[in-house]
Amino acid sequence: MHMLMNKEYYTKAFENIEKWSWAEIKYGLEQDFITAEAVIAYARQCIDEDMPDFETVMKLIIAEEYEIEDILLSLIKNDETNIESIQSKWMFALIYYSYQNANDVFQTIDEVYADFGYPEELSKLVGYMPCNETNTIESRLKYYIEDGIQKWKKCVV
Repeated sequence: MHMLMNKEYYTKAFENIEKWSWAEIKYGLEQDFITAEAVIAYARQCIDEDMPDFETVMKLIIAEEYEIEDILLSLIKNDETNIESIQSKWMFALIYYSYQNANDVFQTIDEVYADFGYPEELSKLVGYMPCNETNTIESRLKYYIEDGIQKWKKCVV
């Protein structure tokens, strides 16, 4: 994690997206992006007695920190574990948060690009990477943000 994006930054980006899968949350916890407290706060926010796995989510809310990963594992559905999709959502959350808060979004993109292992999907947004597109980097960023909002469609606007 770079200086610009500390755990507080990741937590704010996490809170800026309304809906996360349990696999995405577990990934964030494992990568040390978010704290156990952020996971419990999310569980409190989304709990509904008509939801599937209500009892397991209740266990998560009252869990000790050492129990959280095991409880999250029991909540994960098989179709939620695509690591590329999980990483894409985290990358979008970080870039979108920076974009919304008038931070130096291109510095954030450079850091996300490095932190996530130089993913191809971000290369068109990195100023020092060659790009064959005729659109400006700003218009490519705008498209990335709009596409991310549609893809994840649960963003707080």
